[in-house]
Amino acid sequence: MSSHDKWSMDELIAEAKLYGIDITLPEDQICKSLIHAQTQRREQIQKERQQEYEMITKQIEEVGIASKIEQQRLMEEYKHFDVAAERAKILPRVKELSQYVKIFNYDEQRFTDLKKIGEGGFGDIYTVYDNRKHSTICFKQIRSNLQSKQTAKIQIFREILILKTLKQICDQHVVCYIGTYLKKDGTLYIAMEFLGQYEPIHILMHRYVFNQKDNKGNYLFNMGAKTLFIELIRGMVVGMKQIHDLGIAHRDIKPNNIMANQAGNVKYIDFGNACDRAITCQYHTGDATTYEFMPPILVGKDVFEQYQNWDYWSMGMTIMYMISPFITPTNGFLKKFSDNFTDATKFFEIIPAALRTVNFAKFICSLMDGHTAKMDLLDRVFDNPVDLEYVSTLNKVIN
Repeated sequence: MSSHDKWSMDELIAEAKLYGIDITLPEDQICKSLIHAQTQRREQIQKERQQEYEMITKQIEEVGIASKIEQQRLMEEYKHFDVAAERAKILPRVKELSQYVKIFNYDEQRFTDLKKIGEGGFGDIYTVYDNRKHSTICFKQIRSNLQSKQTAKIQIFREILILKTLKQICDQHVVCYIGTYLKKDGTLYIAMEFLGQYEPIHILMHRYVFNQKDNKGNYLFNMGAKTLFIELIRGMVVGMKQIHDLGIAHRDIKPNNIMANQAGNVKYIDFGNACDRAITCQYHTGDATTYEFMPPILVGKDVFEQYQNWDYWSMGMTIMYMISPFITPTNGFLKKFSDNFTDATKFFEIIPAALRTVNFAKFICSLMDGHTAKMDLLDRVFDNPVDLEYVSTLNKVIN
């Protein structure tokens, strides 16, 4: 029996492609190259795990974050959790689905005027002119050196598949996926719509909603500002429900990942940390979103529901960040506030006077309590502001 008899020819080719092995080689040579690549990968995983273990040990010793007993518990828990094994569980399913990721050759004649507009974890972000559709689109670059890494491939395929799933609602609250294109030099581009008339929601909010104050420094809300504020929040909640209804959890909700325009339209972007209920949510580990926008605990009857609640909590903290001049993601107050959210006095002290209403407090609390946002309250969030001296009595009302 030859060494490649444990694989069918189709399996051998599929596996070789994942490791970047030339499939035009003779079968025995493909098999030998594949075994060598898999052995190297196993050794690399072991090395990475050892480095991670040593790093965690050093951090615990330096920071002194827990008692000796707690340190031992944390380390034992970490040693027994095998990230590589957990990832291995989803590889067959991701490999199976990767065949549905259609990758087109990059057409130099079709795509012109490439301009860098930002940077991402996997590469740079560009605008490019599509001469076939006569419109500007956006390219998310995937550097060629990352495509040979198994974990990076999993994330790339996962993001593309999630974007394809979300295409059915991309005309509403999600950035539209266009396609995936491969250049001859090995650079991969994920093409999406260019949101030229959009900007991060917190920037737009302060440009058109929180843009006027009275002589005491209180924000003034005319009818247009109130309407835009309500529509932006509504778009955030409705869009998130649509995403969850398709079995997707975003896992990185923060102001920079929510785009909006002056008309009140809202679109979610950056699904690099997202997971889907059918494939990958149960195998995600660690933190995804920015620390200040994370919930203190995860609650839900299963992993996907936990991530749904995570998204809504992060959305609530995003709203609080947008409306309060005293909250920034870097000053630590947002996290302190999120850990003690039921303190109504703090809640009303840090938000604009016009939003010191029972309806707004109830709405935010219902939102951050899970996917149970009381949407009927949203149209009345500006009704009947209260004086701070009476705020201490509102804890019972909110809870």
